[in-house]
Amino acid sequence: MRDDLDTLLSIRTPTTNVTTDNFGFKRLWSESTWNPDSVYSPIHAGIDFSARPDSVVRAPCDILAWGALVESPIGSYIMMRPSLGGFPPSNHIAMYFFHCDPTDPTWMSVPGGTPLTYHAGHGIGAPHLHFEIAVSPEFGRYLLKEGILTDKAVTYHEMVNKARQAGIDETKAIERVETQKSTWGITRLCYSHMIVAGLPYYKQSQHLPFTEGPVWLIDPQIFLYANKEPT
Repeated sequence: MRDDLDTLLSIRTPTTNVTTDNFGFKRLWSESTWNPDSVYSPIHAGIDFSARPDSVVRAPCDILAWGALVESPIGSYIMMRPSLGGFPPSNHIAMYFFHCDPTDPTWMSVPGGTPLTYHAGHGIGAPHLHFEIAVSPEFGRYLLKEGILTDKAVTYHEMVNKARQAGIDETKAIERVETQKSTWGITRLCYSHMIVAGLPYYKQSQHLPFTEGPVWLIDPQIFLYANKEPT
């Protein structure tokens, strides 16, 4: 488990472009960002970076990568398994890029900091890069024990206050949150992670041993420190 934690602590921002949306309940809500009329979800599975068609996306650490186009609002994705120093890939961590040009649908080894792909604007909304981290429940509990994650749940009153401060309809906003929790199987919504019952088909693979049961989605910004620029 310590090696997997060291892996997460080693990741770097995949692009020099700015962060445009946050993780989980920290997603930006307003009339111009997320609101109840938006087609996407109120609770965010990852973080977003702004994009240009020619923006380079780099491997966040040493990885094995696999990519594909999909017929969904996602449009495209790259699945990554950390594989530091030539060791076998982690059995507890998977990373994803969405909406970028996919790599080939075969696993390939990519050193950290190496150009991996480009923003191409596939999928929903304006061109952007979505970065997501999923971990096994076993590793998630380890991160809680180590104090990396916190188990502070989002309360109903905090949802109401967030909607009010955003100037959007609080009843509709909370209905959207509850619908997403039910649809995604979110059993506990916390600030630094979500516990999700399962992954959609395009995030699953025979090469990801922990995706058959519940997985935890966690906030990449915990590990992306301000002084970690792409190499």
